[in-house]
Amino acid sequence: MSDELDAALRRRFASATAALAAEEFVARTAARLAARRRWLLNARSLTGLAATIAGGLATGLAALRLKHARLMVMGAAAVSVWVSLM
Repeated sequence: MSDELDAALRRRFASATAALAAEEFVARTAARLAARRRWLLNARSLTGLAATIAGGLATGLAALRLKHARLMVMGAAAVSVWVSLM
């Protein structure tokens, strides 16, 4: 095997030195991630809100006979909101 470079091999590897579209790829990926993050945040907020409402109603209905029912309902709502924001 000779030490000379093959012309066909040179042509094949010439395209390997072309610049990649890194900036476009990074911008497109960052935009997709930002959109997904916004969607997840909205979904998580709505889920937390629904859980807070359902938990407050369930706790309130179950605690109608208790002496400190209002305090218990407010505590349950506060814990539900806190958990949904985590």
